[in-house]
Amino acid sequence: MRINNQKSYQNTNSINFSAGMTQKIALQIQNTDTFKISNDLAKKGIDSDFKGNKTVAWCSNKVVEIFEQINNLFGEKIKLPKGIYVEDFGKLNIQSKGTVLGLCNFFPAKLYKNSDKILNGNVVLFNTFETEMKNSSQNLKQYFNWDNINEISDIDYYYFGIAATPHFLNTFIHEFAHAAHENNISDKIGGKNLLKLFEKALSDKSIQKFQNKNEKLLSKEICKYAAKSPFEAIACDIPQKVVKSLDEDLSLTSNPFENTIYSINKIKTPEKSATDSQKRNSDTSVLQVCKPCVSSPSNTALGSFAHVPYRETSSDKILEKIWNGKL
Repeated sequence: MRINNQKSYQNTNSINFSAGMTQKIALQIQNTDTFKISNDLAKKGIDSDFKGNKTVAWCSNKVVEIFEQINNLFGEKIKLPKGIYVEDFGKLNIQSKGTVLGLCNFFPAKLYKNSDKILNGNVVLFNTFETEMKNSSQNLKQYFNWDNINEISDIDYYYFGIAATPHFLNTFIHEFAHAAHENNISDKIGGKNLLKLFEKALSDKSIQKFQNKNEKLLSKEICKYAAKSPFEAIACDIPQKVVKSLDEDLSLTSNPFENTIYSINKIKTPEKSATDSQKRNSDTSVLQVCKPCVSSPSNTALGSFAHVPYRETSSDKILEKIWNGKL
């Protein structure tokens, strides 16, 4: 996921829920103990090195918690990455390193310049922007500062349309979605075949074909960045669904993957009739689409979560093929 640094916008330093950030969350991030988070993640089998970056540590840990809750509470099987790291992308052998917020590396690779160090596979990385900060004008440096993730997320969504949501967790869910997607395909066809699939699907010819066929639809229903490649389509779509199921405290109000292509439950739930819908609207104990759940989501009983009917979109058939590696 990248940010667009071609323009400068006034930073109001405002905190608002349009990007998901609240004063309460900002305070939690400010008081984050990155070493404690790394120790907690290690107990879950996830290696990490946040290099003291409180924002990345807190947000990554929160997404881990959200994905774990989706699996534990709703029986889904969304896999997590095996490592979370913070690196200066200017020191890596990757394209567009200066403007990339994060990336997912699924196969072991020598990503570090002038080094034989091999980075483990199935990991996500987030940019320190050290190199970019040195080479950027003063008015752009604020957009390479993770403390401003709220404003960066707003800009990427509202101004550039390269994010599927304006939520400050979007970038983190996006990279975790890459890991989940690639794990899903690997489980079906094996790692070697996945590598071949990567090479084929990400060739210039395949990308051009994919964009010619799907760019208009994906840009309309998800975001412009979703049309960049089949893998970006999934990584942009998943944050939309997850964010819609979070309340202001980032607690789940429903299963974001219920009746979607990402769920192991393929049973479709019939939508209510108009009469039933009117009755439901008058009942404050039932969640309406995209609104916080009245009952406490901290209660692990499934009865505490409301059912949100999922309406298929035109892009679902495309996404289903991509999710299952049929590119």
